[in-house]
This record gives sequence, C-alpha cells and structure tokens, in this order.
Amino acid sequence: MGEKKAFKKFPKKQHIKNDTPSVQERVEEVYDDGRVLLKEKPHRNGRHPASFYGAGKIRMYAMSVFALFFMIFLTLLLFPIPFGQIQISGTRSITLEDVLFEGNVSTPINILQISTTNLEERLTHDIRIQTVRVKRSSPFTISVEITDRKVVAVMQGEYAYIFLDKEGTVIQTEPSIKGMVFPMITGKKLGNVLLGDKLDDAQIHTALEFINGLTEDGIKIFSEVNVGNTDNLMAYTRDGISVHLKNGTDMEKKAALAESMVNDVKARGLSVEYLDANLAAPFIKLKR
Repeated sequence: MGEKKAFKKFPKKQHIKNDTPSVQERVEEVYDDGRVLLKEKPHRNGRHPASFYGAGKIRMYAMSVFALFFMIFLTLLLFPIPFGQIQISGTRSITLEDVLFEGNVSTPINILQISTTNLEERLTHDIRIQTVRVKRSSPFTISVEITDRKVVAVMQGEYAYIFLDKEGTVIQTEPSIKGMVFPMITGKKLGNVLLGDKLDDAQIHTALEFINGLTEDGIKIFSEVNVGNTDNLMAYTRDGISVHLKNGTDMEKKAALAESMVNDVKARGLSVEYLDANLAAPFIKLKR
C-alpha cells in the first residue's frame, strides 16, 4: 500500500472576511511547513459591483431620453407649432383652404392636434362632397380622400336653374344654363328649393335613373328627358331625335339601349321620326 500522509500534513483553509466591500473574497491555504497560499474566489452574488453601476447608468440614460421625447410630444400637442401635413386626393373642387375652414383646423397645421373623426364628420356636410374618408397615412401625414358630387341633370326652378347630382341633391343654382351640356328634366315644376335639398319626387328619380344609365358620351347626346306623361316618358337628343321610353321601368337598361340605337342611326345616316327603346322589341320609325 502507498505511504499514508498524516492528517496534519493536509493544508488548512482559513476564510478571511474583508470588512470593506470588494469584488472577490480572499482564501488562505496554510500548510504545516509554513507556506501560505492566497487565493481569490468570485463575489458571493456572482456580480461585479461595477456592472451594477453600469446598468444603472444605462437605465438613467434611457429614462432621460424617454422624458425628452415625452416633453417634445407634449409641446407639439399643446402649442401651435407646425407639424406634419394634410394631403387631399380625388377632388377637383375642394381645396386645402376649404378643408381647413370647414374642419375648423387652425394654422399652422399641427396634425397631432387634429381629430380625424371630427374632421371627416365636418366635411360630410359640404354639399360638394359625395363621400369622404380621413385617415393618418403616416406619423406626419393626414390623408383626405374625397369623391366629388357631379352634376348630371338640370331643372327649371322658381327663380333659377337647379343642378342635380345622380341622387337628386341640389348642388348648384345658376341664373342661366348657357354652355351647359347636361340633360334637362322637363314636365315637372319645382318650387323654391335650396342648396343641399334632396328631391324625393318619383318622376324626377325615374328621369335620373335613365340619365345615370348613360355613358359620359351618352349624356352629351341627350338634351332632355320629359316626365310629363308617366305612361310615355320621352327622351330627346341634341339633334332632335325623340326616343319613346314608355313607363318608368328598367330605365337604366332602356338608357343603354337608347344610346346604342341613336349611335346606330347616326352611323348609318338614317332619317328617323322616332325611336322606341322597347327592351323586348326595339323599333326605329323612319321618315317617309
């Protein structure tokens, strides 16, 4: 068997506590022959105190940056400082000045102080606007998408000519129709109507249904839709061709048929008395 060492020959370990904070604890190993070996082991918590102070500095820096941005945001929110822009699309009649005035938006423009919901609600009251959508398209931009109301027909009012959109809303009044290319609805007298009024007369809406069924070129072809006789509505082209529409059913289909028949007559150079836009049996009455 190997030689056995005496118990006293093994090194004795003594732990010396340091009262002052240190990174590591010292450990002395004392041997019987008088040798002393000093060793250091990591701090109990496994963390260097300097790393704790470094993390604290990072946290303080992050909090300072956050506070700075918060103060900037609060300043932009509360004070009249220009920030961002409003972009308008889809309209030919509504300007930025109109949007600012009707939306009660103060200048300089600061989009952080603008409620998109309130702005959209206010703009819906403009009779020139058919539809509107307001949204934040980026942190610096509010987009206003507008569809304009368009004049499709004219009627004789009590004091002026009344211009209607496709839904029968009065969107314009003028003392004359010189230079206008919109079909006139006749056979019905209007009283005193105001801008923004929506006409609910069935005969007028029947005529509008016919006009709405025409293409843009078709609207330029027809000059008049007469609703005086509800059993035999009539449409007239600008060069004097009359089109029988009978009663007010299927007016959009009759509009497409009437436009096609008129174009065919013109292309063939026919001289006609009238056209009958009967969906079941269209008829062209030639002049003798």
